[in-house]
Amino acid sequence: MRIFEKIRLFRPAGDERSAARPRAGTPRGDCSFRFLLIFAFFGISISCFGGPVLKIEAMDFQFGEFPANEAKQGKYILHNIGDKVLSITAARSTCSCAKPEYPKEIAPGKSAEIKLSIGANSYNSKFQGKVYLITNLPEKMVELAFAGEAQPLFIIEPEPEIYIGNLQAGSSYEKEFTVHLKKNGIKFGKPKIEAEFPVTVEKKYIEDKALKVTIKGKELKSKESQLKFTVEIPVLEPAGWPPARFQFQGKINK
Repeated sequence: MRIFEKIRLFRPAGDERSAARPRAGTPRGDCSFRFLLIFAFFGISISCFGGPVLKIEAMDFQFGEFPANEAKQGKYILHNIGDKVLSITAARSTCSCAKPEYPKEIAPGKSAEIKLSIGANSYNSKFQGKVYLITNLPEKMVELAFAGEAQPLFIIEPEPEIYIGNLQAGSSYEKEFTVHLKKNGIKFGKPKIEAEFPVTVEKKYIEDKALKVTIKGKELKSKESQLKFTVEIPVLEPAGWPPARFQFQGKINK
């Protein structure tokens, strides 16, 4: 029966495990050796090292499944089992959606947490990423991982950010979308339109499974050559969800 999980130890430079170890009775002198005793049923493991040593209970945090409109927070528990202060000068995430908070120092024999916050509506599907800690360990950089699955209220097909190309001034444009609903009872409100020309939005429910959205622009025009317009359909029920948003870009040939 195993009573200790495997742990990840980050050791300081000069800790050559293959080199001769101090014999019993050898004076410590300036070496500042520290002994770590890990007891198990079938023996004792002794290691000898100096400086900060980092132990991380779990280097991969799993957020699991959660509604995409909820903010989430995870944490990594760090222990300094060395005999010198462990310094953390920076913590960087591979995605701006995940923001780490970290202690600048962990004293010998003490523990601390790295908190990782994910904002509401930051993800809408499965995700994964890394957090890199910059430390005073010989390795300098320590890599942590995270993953999860944010479940959206709906999925829009095709992608609702559309480049419509070059169009003649005064022409028309039409595009149809399918909003696949992930829950029953979803209700949408009146569309909000930002455009310099007439835009109409037609909605049609397909039972409780989808919403057909047809967006039509007429007499297209723009003060500049760049054409932009946006349509937002707010979610009335359930509350607390962002709108279905459709964005169009293109060019007007005058």
